Amino acid sequence: PAQPAQAPAGVLGAARGGASLLYRLAPRLHDVMKAFYIRLEDRVVKTTARIHSDFNRFKSRWRKKVRRHTCRSTPPVAVAAVPEFDFIHCNDLLPLPLAVAMKERDPRIKIIYDSHEYQTESASVLGNPAKKRRFEQLERDNIDDADAVIVVGESIAREYRRLYRLPRVHVVRNCPPLTSPPARHNYFRDKFKLADDDLIFLYQGGLVRHLRGLEETLNCFVRLYRDGYTRHHMVFMGYGNLEETIEAQAAQHPNIHFHPAVAPDDITQVSSSADYGTFLAPDNCLSYYYCLPNKLFEYIVCGLPIISTPLFDMQALIQREGIGYITADFSEQAMYDTLRRIDARPSPAERARIQALHRDKYNWDIEERTLLDVYRQA
Repeated sequence: PAQPAQAPAGVLGAARGGASLLYRLAPRLHDVMKAFYIRLEDRVVKTTARIHSDFNRFKSRWRKKVRRHTCRSTPPVAVAAVPEFDFIHCNDLLPLPLAVAMKERDPRIKIIYDSHEYQTESASVLGNPAKKRRFEQLERDNIDDADAVIVVGESIAREYRRLYRLPRVHVVRNCPPLTSPPARHNYFRDKFKLADDDLIFLYQGGLVRHLRGLEETLNCFVRLYRDGYTRHHMVFMGYGNLEETIEAQAAQHPNIHFHPAVAPDDITQVSSSADYGTFLAPDNCLSYYYCLPNKLFEYIVCGLPIISTPLFDMQALIQREGIGYITADFSEQAMYDTLRRIDARPSPAERARIQALHRDKYNWDIEERTLLDVYRQA
């Protein structure tokens, strides 16, 4: 067979010399090209975004691909060094792209993506398809660069494994630190001048309009009072854009009460003076449907039986532990029917049993073991 043609010696020498020159110039070429790319990208993005709003969908993907291409050589010496981090722990989605950019500068950095809700199915993107698409693209483009992914419940973990083909997603629940059971007291009963046999239902958290079922909860207690269930009292404790509405209803109905938000360290002490905890949220997004919110575990610390709508993970935990009531569906009528059937305060034994769950299962001293294992493995 014919022998392959041999390159002339002069050509080989020139190739070697060119390769050596490029090797010496690579860091400076990298700096120049990166600076040029950044300025070009900013100009193109600013100009094009005004012409076509859908361009934002492609922005993050384009930026990431070009950045990876331009960052393959030795990290540039002329640009300020990345601070000496070992880990970047991203609480939720928006900090994740910044962490990825820093990791591309210093590949030894480890990223922990700690998603406190189902980011692309959260209440914040309700009614905003463009924002939802941006969140989906942002998470899809960056989640593979995370060294570990943490979520708050098994259902969300299952969804993240399915969506992004992740081999492992860790579950760390939002449980309070292990503490002694709060002392029994009558703070709410004394503050709102309630009788010993009155029933005190509590909602603690953000008083947000049109998102957490608070209007429906408010309507239920207005109706309960009008229908003669005057022992059923509802305390809304927190802050948000629904405060004025609650205060207006409280002025008209003696069984509705508003309490300002308290310091985080005081929540369980104050909340323990209620009889029942409530979370009657709608199923308007998958993030709520799969949620295990902080207040659930704070109610457990206080020994409060919980009244919840049939949110998937909430229902599973409440029914598994036998610590509350689930409405038949998400309608206001179902909430009303469940609430009016409750006619007695929980017994001291029942409250003690619920508080024991905090000691044995649902506390941060247990959950932090998973978090520490994530760091060790990374």
